[in-house]
Amino acid sequence: MITEANLFRVLPETLPGVWQGVFELISPVLEMDGERWDEETLYASIVQGLAQLWVVIDNGYAKMAFVTEFTTYPLKTVCNLWILAGHDLKEVMTLTPTIGQWAVENGADSLQAVCRPGIAKMFKAKGFETIREVIEKKLKH
Repeated sequence: MITEANLFRVLPETLPGVWQGVFELISPVLEMDGERWDEETLYASIVQGLAQLWVVIDNGYAKMAFVTEFTTYPLKTVCNLWILAGHDLKEVMTLTPTIGQWAVENGADSLQAVCRPGIAKMFKAKGFETIREVIEKKLKH
């Protein structure tokens, strides 16, 4: 069972020691993410503090990982929750209050998730609402 005690935010200075094991979890999600991020750009973003890596540890191993980042708009700040990866993703929903509180403490007005439709259903059960859809068309260069 996942609890707050299993959840750890990986600080930039500790990232090198855990990255390889965590990247094994998140690399399949990056591949599905439409070529927005790769290992190098995500790593750099976390080290620079632009994104935050969270890991759920179970029996000494990374069971789940996700990334947050803040986006500041003219009228509000949003904490984006994305790159959800690992095993038993339904269990991560128990952590949304904890992540939400951390986001508020860091200036966020809302928490949003960028995710696949199946995971969106799990978020909706925790009070998230669909506010827009994101669609994409690749352009040829």
